[in-house]
Parts: sequence; C-alpha cells; structure tokens
Amino acid sequence: MALVEFSSEPAVQEVFLNLAMAGMPESEVERFPSTGDVERDVRMLVERLVPAASPVVWVRGLEDAFALGKDREKAIDLLNFLRETIAGAPCRQVWFVTANTGQLLSHRAPDWLSWFTLRLRLTSDAPAVEKPASEIQTDTVNLDSARAQAASAQERIARSVEAGIAPDEIWAGLAYPALESLRRAGAVAEELKWREEFLDRIFGSAHDAERQRKIRKSLNALIERGFYPAAAGLAGEGVEISLEGMEPRRQIAIWNEIGQARYLAGHYAEAEGLLEMARAQSELVLGPEHPDTLTSVNNLAGLFRSQGRYGEAEPLYVRALAARERVLGPEHPDTLTSVNNLAGLYRRQGRYGEAEPLYVRALAASERVLGPEHPSTLISVNNLAGLYESQGRYGEAEPLYVRALDGLERTLGIDHPNTRTVSANLQFLRERGRRTVDGAAHGADPAKEPVE
Repeated sequence: MALVEFSSEPAVQEVFLNLAMAGMPESEVERFPSTGDVERDVRMLVERLVPAASPVVWVRGLEDAFALGKDREKAIDLLNFLRETIAGAPCRQVWFVTANTGQLLSHRAPDWLSWFTLRLRLTSDAPAVEKPASEIQTDTVNLDSARAQAASAQERIARSVEAGIAPDEIWAGLAYPALESLRRAGAVAEELKWREEFLDRIFGSAHDAERQRKIRKSLNALIERGFYPAAAGLAGEGVEISLEGMEPRRQIAIWNEIGQARYLAGHYAEAEGLLEMARAQSELVLGPEHPDTLTSVNNLAGLFRSQGRYGEAEPLYVRALAARERVLGPEHPDTLTSVNNLAGLYRRQGRYGEAEPLYVRALAASERVLGPEHPSTLISVNNLAGLYESQGRYGEAEPLYVRALDGLERTLGIDHPNTRTVSANLQFLRERGRRTVDGAAHGADPAKEPVE
C-alpha cells in the first residue's frame, strides 16, 4: 500500500499521463463514494477493494468525503478500525489524498497509516519521498529558486488552462505556491507582477466581467476543501467569503489565514478584525491554551507590534510564551518564536536588560534543537548582535554579525533578503565604528531583524 499526498490536480494528472506513456498496464481508478452517509461510504469502498480484479487500484476522492464536516471523524475512525481488511485486499493500493486530508489521517488514524509501506509527497513539480521532521528545512526560500518556480508555473498554468483543469486546482497547485515562494524570498515587486499574470491567465483579465464570479467560485471551493492558505491568497480580490453554517474550527482557520494575508498586504484595520475574530472564537471553541488559540494570540500581537501599539502587543506576547512553555515545552520551535517575538518587542522599546536574556535563551535553544548552521539559528545570532549594537557593545556585535552572514551565505545564498539584511547590518556597524573613531557622532538607528 502507498499513500500519496498531492498538492494539485495537475500534478496527479501528469503522473497518470507519464505512466500511460511508459506503457504501464491499465489499472483501476476507484473513486471514493459520497452518498452523504460517510459510514456507508467507507464500507462500500472496502467492499469494492476486497474483490478487485485489477492488480493495482488507485483510490481517489477521499478528501471529498472528509469535507462533510462533523461526520469526517466517524469516517476516519472506521478506516482505522477496518485497516487489516483494507490491507488484506489482493490488489496493490495507491491512495491519493490532499495534504489537508493526510494531516487529518495522521492525527486520527495512525494505526491505519502504519500499514502503508510507502508514503510520497507529490508537489506541482515532482513526487518526492517524505522527509523526516528532523530533515525539514526552514521556510525561507532562495531568490533564484523562487524565480525559477514562477517561470515554471507560468508554463504549467498555460497548459493546465488549455487542458480545462478547474481554476481553483490551478491556483492552489501552481500559482499560489510560486507566489508564496517569491514572498518568502522577499521579492515583493516580482510577486505582485507574477500575481497579476497568473490571475489574468487563470481567471481572465481585470476588465472581464466574469473574473470576479470565477474567483468567488474558486475561493469557495478552496475553503470547502480545506486549502485555507491558497484561499487567503485570493481573498484580496474584492470577493466576499460566506462562512454561514461552517463549523467553527474551519471559520477560525479561515479568519487567521485571511487576516495574515491582509496584514502582510498592509491592510491593518481589516486584518485586525479578522485576527480578533479568530482569537475570540478559538478561545471559545478550543480553549485558551490550545496551540491554535496561541497562534491566533501571537498573530494579533504581531499586528499590534507592527503598528507601534506596544502596550497592546506585550500582554499577548507574554501570554503566548507562558502558555506555549506549558503546553509545548520550553524548546519547541513555536515557543522559541514567542521568545524571539517578546525580545524584539522589548528591544524596540529600549528595554535592553529584559531583551538580552530572551535573545540568549532563544539562540542557545535553537543551536541545540536545530543546529548552529540552521537559518533560524543564524537569525537569532543576528538578533543578539543587533541588541549589542543598540547598546554600543560593538566589539561583541561584530563577530556575531560575521557568523550570521557567513552561515546565511552558505545556506540561503548571497541574494536572499535575510542574507542581504545581515550584510547591511554588518556594513553599517563597521561604518559606525569608523565614524566613532574619527570623532563623529554616531546615530542610533537599530539594526534590522531578518524575517523568520
């Protein structure tokens, strides 16, 4: 048995096309039934698998059944219960699921997943064996790689549109990942340019009367299937999102994703309303110390910090840190993010004595958990150097900047925005030192912190 997590329908179709061109014997494609009774649907699927005549059966459509809301846990539990029967079927099985469905299965049906001897992750470019958590790299992206992904997406989007693939599939599987890579690489202007190109190609030009209707339809389809980040990427196109009747946890996820998208776009008032709704609803539904609630708290604090509303941001950051320490542990990556966030807030306020032990703690823990060369560790090195620089401790700041710069050049490349930021910090520090030696007054401009 093999489980394949896919990010887009075009990626799946290319797999079938390549297998057919390679002369693979014809296999049976089994669609998961969706009658409205998920327990019945699971049993119907299992009954069809056991006597299957084809040597290979590709199982599709599982995510459609799991989009039914409150009954999906019942379906997952039943799959888990029938795992031996499913594994005992005479055919070889390849189960295709979306990443969202795969996450649900890993949390709810680990026993069933243990029967899969092969687990793959199929992206819009190529399938790849899933990496252990310890090998997952930072979410920062090399600028050249992001540009190459955007150019590749342009070609693949054109072919997908010609093939009649649904616009929501094209957006979620090709356009959105490419735009997100450009954003994480810091290429904001290029992201906006490609965004317009992709929107025009997928949904029609801005002057097309049908464009908004197509975007609204795709937006609702992405939300229904649980593709919240991709949906958030479309939410800024002047379309409304209907959440009436949707289960609370899905509402929370959508408010968080779209709120963050509006925050990054600079629409602070709109973002605040969405993030506040996410926090309040998450506290009510999940509890005040659920990890998702704490993410909502942290998101709202980050918005306040960006606006200089430090008095409102601080209690939220303090709350998120204390709760994450209790719930997740003192060295969990989310906890260390909270440590850095609070330290950064103190530094902006000139509260250096409170910021330093937090920066030192974050760096030491990151070195233990992620390693000394991990980009997140190197960002912590830069942050501590910036604090020392703000205090006039230039002799301690310079070797830290040098370490961060050397490491980021090796791991992310010289053109990555984080690398350029650290390079500028080091250059400014050395220039400030020369001005000080010459007797000139030096400014108090704070060093910049790269995006984590």
